[in-house]
Amino acid sequence: MNKASEYLKKDSWLLMEHGYNQQAQLIKNLNELGYEKVAGYKDFAGIDRIVEAKWPKGL
Repeated sequence: MNKASEYLKKDSWLLMEHGYNQQAQLIKNLNELGYEKVAGYKDFAGIDRIVEAKWPKGL
């Protein structure tokens, strides 16, 4: 996750699927790393499963 910013272009999006109990920590970490518009989503079973985040800085 912290290495992704080395490859993302300005204003690109990072989308991640994660384990059922990892969303809160993942959102916290992404915010601390400088990502914007961080949001989490549930899967069809209602379980936290996806996080998206915008990388504003770029290469």
